[in-house]
Amino acid sequence: MSISFKNDKDFDSLLPVELRQKADIHFSPIDIIERSIDFFEENNVSNVLDIGSGVGKFCIVGAHLSNMHFTGIEIRQSLHLVGQNILKQTKKTSVSLLNMNITEVPFGQFDGFYYFNPFFENIADDGQIDNKLSTKVQNFNHYTTYVEIALNAAPLGSCLASYWTPHSAIPSSFLLIDSFGELSFWRKG
Repeated sequence: MSISFKNDKDFDSLLPVELRQKADIHFSPIDIIERSIDFFEENNVSNVLDIGSGVGKFCIVGAHLSNMHFTGIEIRQSLHLVGQNILKQTKKTSVSLLNMNITEVPFGQFDGFYYFNPFFENIADDGQIDNKLSTKVQNFNHYTTYVEIALNAAPLGSCLASYWTPHSAIPSSFLLIDSFGELSFWRKG
């Protein structure tokens, strides 16, 4: 079966109904993925970490657009399993979707990072994906601090695409290269 992702509905059609209804809020739009992949390719990135990958949309679509390797980290087993199912359908071998906590991931093996503010639902009044995780301000602070420290320790020259992530959450070791609305590109200098 040949799968292509010309638009968000192509990908969303592979999701269970309850996730399709939340896809616009929680999963990256195709145009944002395309722009991010272009940025990574321009900077010769080869190994990308998606921080809080959900169902792996960024990774799976990115693998269809490039020759990079993508690793998506998702704490929710239910989202991870949906992503694994989609990945099997696409038969992409350059994607690893892992069901684990981001604090267990060494960032040093990656030269590209995608950060779509995955911890925001800990402080949001509504709009959570589900009620399977305990959401609280302490979790938001813990995870954003961990990612900031881990990014700060990433190799020089590493690239970061951030989407709906406050610039204040990006360590000062990363220099802002360009911004397009809520999408920003950074390089560790």
